Amino acid sequence: MSDKKIPWRDLACSRQCILADGGPFSLTNLYTHSGLFSALIYRGITHNSSFLHAERKIFFRDWDDWNSIYSAAKARKNPDGLMSENDVDKYFADGCAYGTWTRRRPVSAVDYWRAVQHPELTDWLLKRQKPAFSWLYQLFKEGLVMIAGTRRSETKKAFPGLGALQAYVLAADYAIAGAAEFPTRFEMGELLIGDLQNAGAMKGLKSLGFQPTTGVEAGDAFFEVHDYVTNFIPKVLQERMNFNLFTTEHILCKESRLNIRPFKDLQLVWNQLSTAEKKVVYNEWVTYWL
Repeated sequence: MSDKKIPWRDLACSRQCILADGGPFSLTNLYTHSGLFSALIYRGITHNSSFLHAERKIFFRDWDDWNSIYSAAKARKNPDGLMSENDVDKYFADGCAYGTWTRRRPVSAVDYWRAVQHPELTDWLLKRQKPAFSWLYQLFKEGLVMIAGTRRSETKKAFPGLGALQAYVLAADYAIAGAAEFPTRFEMGELLIGDLQNAGAMKGLKSLGFQPTTGVEAGDAFFEVHDYVTNFIPKVLQERMNFNLFTTEHILCKESRLNIRPFKDLQLVWNQLSTAEKKVVYNEWVTYWL
């Protein structure tokens, strides 16, 4: 539930799990084939899955390592073999992990392992090139590999299961880890008005009264909100939640998901408070999180 509701990106359950020591974003594993392979499995398969939350497996040395762990977990989940393959897959991959249902399957892991053997898909990481955010996003979303065994130059998607939103959040993971640049105002605006125009962040901006029609307007609107949130949240809390511009994007995404009865009731109570009362509540909130 916290993956879909909590506005603090790196404090949600799946992110807390994947950021643990020994995971793909820890310094010892960050710039490796295995680290990239594990990060792809996380974003393309196991994010918000029962497998991730229950077994907390976050790092896989190679395909054989993943397949061994996957096969053992599969046998435990379906010891008598009566469950359908589709139902078993749901334990490892939540099709609604990012909101709208998308096809996510454990079998994609073999494509990920093959993809990370291609220098054109991995040099940015292994050689610590720290690419521009938009470049990395496009790589995850549009990267191609040759189909083995074909006579003609046929290609297929290198990272199945990574659509626009999944490619964006994986690129964001690497920016936060220090392996890629953060998006510029222009890049963020182009994403919001383009590939992510139907995603939660744009819906959040519109619910706040912004109606951007160009990338420049979308970028300006986003950074206006980001500056406001940055000034609102105390520095000590920002440090605890690893606050950055992706946190703001995540907060905007959650704005529509928090449009539920309990939150509406809380908003109603807040709006009825005086300025002095709001200050008291705010200070108590800060003290609680400290």
